[in-house]
Amino acid sequence: IQNNFEFLDTRALGNIDSSSPLGKSHFINSINAQLIDYALAHKNVLIHDLNYLAADYGLARWHSLEHWYLYKYAFSLSAIPAYCHSVAAIIKSALGKNKKAIVVDLDNTLWGGVVGDDGVSALEIGTNSAKAEAYAAFQEYLKALKNRGVVLAVSSKNDYAIAKQAFEERNMPLKFDDFAVFKASWADKATQIAEIAHELNLTTDSFVFIDDNPAERALIQMNMPEVVTNNSDDVTQFISFIDKNMFFEPISLTREDFARQDYYKNKLLHEKSAENFVDYAEYLRSLGLVYSFEPFSEGNIERVTQLINKTNQFNITGLRLTMADVAARMNGHYLNVAGGLTDKFGDNGIITVFSGLIEQHKLTIDLWLMSCRVFKRDVEIKLFEHVLNCCKNRNITEIVGTYQPTAKNAIVATLYDDLGFKESDRCWKFMI
Repeated sequence: IQNNFEFLDTRALGNIDSSSPLGKSHFINSINAQLIDYALAHKNVLIHDLNYLAADYGLARWHSLEHWYLYKYAFSLSAIPAYCHSVAAIIKSALGKNKKAIVVDLDNTLWGGVVGDDGVSALEIGTNSAKAEAYAAFQEYLKALKNRGVVLAVSSKNDYAIAKQAFEERNMPLKFDDFAVFKASWADKATQIAEIAHELNLTTDSFVFIDDNPAERALIQMNMPEVVTNNSDDVTQFISFIDKNMFFEPISLTREDFARQDYYKNKLLHEKSAENFVDYAEYLRSLGLVYSFEPFSEGNIERVTQLINKTNQFNITGLRLTMADVAARMNGHYLNVAGGLTDKFGDNGIITVFSGLIEQHKLTIDLWLMSCRVFKRDVEIKLFEHVLNCCKNRNITEIVGTYQPTAKNAIVATLYDDLGFKESDRCWKFMI
């Protein structure tokens, strides 16, 4: 994690300090640009945007000559919490601890007014007033998050048809289809959020909940303390709450991020389609499943690393790896597999990762995980068949499976048994 450089709080050359080759601001801009180029060329380098942080904090408060001369501190003591919070957000993201979804209320949260009482045409959203602009700005911010991979859902005490009508009849930044799950009913919010979590197959500690009503927020805090809730009913504070807490700090953006909302919608389409079949095997055949497997490479290393550090449920060891760690496995001593899945609803991208150490004729698995979006589609079976073929080609005769229980991976406790491994001395063995 490399800091870039912040501006000084004085400019001897005034405004031309940024354009003159003699200016210190010019030099800082130049070296920051070179750092960006270096980070783009070296995927293991993450830029901590100290320049933005200092500007946001305020250069006059950020710099302290007293602390520099006394202690050689690069910034004032009062700025240390902001600095630590910002670096911690990058580390949190690298370790897969980001939040994954935002659940929002509707009335007086996404728009001003109560749609069921005031009517669709009376809602405050757009450019007609200062408040209407604030709600539009919040929707635009959520749209930007959704477009880069944050999942959006609605939890509202409302009539479903009327709530949906608002999105159909008013020109708003967010559309009905921007939400992966849309809950508008008279059930309490805790029940609605539990249903959203179930439908998305996400744990509730993945959620940020935004609601203008303090009573609703208190209900969630009491029943679901792991769900983060906002602390103000003022729409002008919603963006700052999400943005400054850095709940969704990315360290990279992959093709799968930009398509994540579609992936979750496809998941729900799969579940709805499955209801039409009595025979589950027949349902799977109807999907036209196409599995693809490839080794780790420069082309997929970002997605592989991302999946390793965010997958909790189907994850045999809970192992976390940096991009450098993943690259170190691309040395011939490991059998590495990244798997994808395409069906009639679309391309799911890379959704499973496998890696094991090769020692003579033995393969020891320490990394095997799969996205929850493709559970129950035989991905693990097809991947293992691929692994067996790779082992035969490399004269590997024994596969040893390891399993490390975590708070969330009970779903894979019987994986090796199901695949025909034999348990021995707290590990599982498969002879080829």
